[in-house]
Amino acid sequence: MKKDDKNNPIEKKANLLDARWINTPFVYTEFFKGLSLLQQDIMIKVSDNIQNFINSYFSDGRNNSKDVPRPLFTEDDKEHHLEPIRITLAEYGITAGHYDQIEKAVKEILEIKAKRITHDEKGGLVIQWINIFLQGETPITTEGYTFTSKNGELKTVTRSKGWLDFRINPEVADWVFDMSKGYVNHPNIIARISTASHTPQLYSLLKHKCEQSGKGKLTVNEIKDYLGLFVKNEKTGEKTYQLPKYSQFKKYVLQKVQSDLVRMSQEKQIDITFDFHEIMPNGRKTGDPLYIEFKLHKTAMDKKKYRMAANKKIVDTLMKRCGDLKEALIEPIIIKVKDEDFSDFSSYVYQELPGIIEHHYPEDVAAYTIALLRNWVKNRLKKMQEATQLNLFEQVNEKQNYTPKKNKGEFAEEWQQILREYDGILHPVLQKAKHQGSIDGFIWIEFNTYEEYQQYIQMTEHNPSEMNTLMNTVRKVMGGMDHGRVLKTGYKKSN
Repeated sequence: MKKDDKNNPIEKKANLLDARWINTPFVYTEFFKGLSLLQQDIMIKVSDNIQNFINSYFSDGRNNSKDVPRPLFTEDDKEHHLEPIRITLAEYGITAGHYDQIEKAVKEILEIKAKRITHDEKGGLVIQWINIFLQGETPITTEGYTFTSKNGELKTVTRSKGWLDFRINPEVADWVFDMSKGYVNHPNIIARISTASHTPQLYSLLKHKCEQSGKGKLTVNEIKDYLGLFVKNEKTGEKTYQLPKYSQFKKYVLQKVQSDLVRMSQEKQIDITFDFHEIMPNGRKTGDPLYIEFKLHKTAMDKKKYRMAANKKIVDTLMKRCGDLKEALIEPIIIKVKDEDFSDFSSYVYQELPGIIEHHYPEDVAAYTIALLRNWVKNRLKKMQEATQLNLFEQVNEKQNYTPKKNKGEFAEEWQQILREYDGILHPVLQKAKHQGSIDGFIWIEFNTYEEYQQYIQMTEHNPSEMNTLMNTVRKVMGGMDHGRVLKTGYKKSN
């Protein structure tokens, strides 16, 4: 099993402003097995550099083919247009001291092979294993220095000119970049911002299997096969899976990646997180599950992606209606529209606006359109402010007439029992909280800091099924009475 890249030479914050979302053939991600985060990032950079071919694949209608494999590249592409893919080391934020790691990473990538089914001289079917890249260059200069290592050996350090070249092998391109299983949409820097080595691949697998419905089922071995968590006997073909105990696999793979994606979502770098639970055979509580049920949760980044695309569609529509309209005039207005108002705004733009303009037939259509859009946003903001003021007035009246009933120390033993019986992913953060008593008959706990409180809130939002498990434990300990419906939480206010 590959270890997490604690000393990954990639600068985590390098070029985050240049991050963009790309489409990678799912079959290509299957070749990431056993690769470090640095190597996965290099492989993803290759995908980043062939996005024009993916765009052509869809615009040409080749995605409607039923062929398997379903090649991304045409014969003309493979013969004339598969130029070397150059990746500058500046993209990675890699320092000179790590060039040797880059060279080692490239050498291992060059060993990756793909299976090709072809015919021998007698017409029989044969399997060939062929390198997926013809070459990978890390050019060096003669400038450098020598030094004596601890064991007395004289070593030479070379300096890279700062770029890598990859050439896709046309002989296996149809199998390596096979589009028959679709593609995964992801940030082009996902490996760079990951801390767990399995994050990019498990993310791709879950999006591939679960994104359409938001949920899906996978067996442990299906996941291990995709991640490459096995050793294969070359003579017998038998696989010996790594992390044989499910508890190890859950801790070192599933929960690590789960936490990694939650961190990324908090930093608004990723579009999904997930939670999961095991379906055990015949009601057993230990051992391997029959399968694992995953549920995906969209993050603020996913909503941002949707909003950006919707904004662009409105801009393009308005500019198509009136050639004098400019994106620089429209975009600042759209940005002011709140997400909760965007559906109404879209309806106004697509359905009402054309009729208003046609009815008034203004001399300057562009200026009139901008004025109408600004007025719509201005009026909506005014209504929101009025509604907010009314709501605050009602809340003040309610608070003046209500005093929560607090009972210090109540349910202390029950809280300790809950901590003993609940061992889910929320347990470590719950241990940081201090039991205070009860509020209105519900267990009341407080965290020492606002940051700890926010960590708990975010984890519950991203893991609703885990929250259900916790509350089931609370209800059980509280004897199923109403007091088990709510867990009152807060944080210690500084004096």
